[in-house]
Amino acid sequence: MEHCGKIGPALWEFVWCLDKITEESDGIGVVLGGAPVKIKQIANDLARGEHTVRRNLDRLEDGNYINRTRTPYAFTIRVRNSYKFQIWSRRENVINGRNKEDAVVDATVDAAVEPAAASNILDPWKVVGSDLPMGSARFQKIFEHYFATRNGEPLSEAMERAIQRANKTGVKVPPPFFDAKRAVERREAEELASPADAERLELEALPWAKR
Repeated sequence: MEHCGKIGPALWEFVWCLDKITEESDGIGVVLGGAPVKIKQIANDLARGEHTVRRNLDRLEDGNYINRTRTPYAFTIRVRNSYKFQIWSRRENVINGRNKEDAVVDATVDAAVEPAAASNILDPWKVVGSDLPMGSARFQKIFEHYFATRNGEPLSEAMERAIQRANKTGVKVPPPFFDAKRAVERREAEELASPADAERLELEALPWAKR
């Protein structure tokens, strides 16, 4: 698909935006109801570095796939040419002929029609680097609960909470989970060691934050 090539490495940030659309109006998808979104939130969900996420969001905005509006500490996101909730009629239009928007949402159609592709990147096990769930069904539920409710905290913290809860309730923690946690901690430490702080960069980008 032509737009997948243009989106390139920003595909997963685009999928994240699609997944978080809560309402649409005139082809504009509103992410999280218009609430401010921080780079850190997206980075945690995708298990990617904040600088990578920022660069990929810039790519999406430069390509007119999304619009962002800055707030003092974050930004709101709107997806252009979004048809998440009318995907089947939109798909029919694309199949029957290129419309006046030149099917700008090729990638949107693919992601929405094939939910498995969109959900893989947000799958907690994929995020920690495992193709399949680890351990028993009880352990899987424990980790998935803490992953889903971590509310912006580091992924390693959610993993540690899952380990503690499992130990407290007599549920065996699978050994590969400890290896995955160490890998996540190393990645998070590398990101923290970056010379530029994400929040400071966001503030410096604001006109009134410059001296």
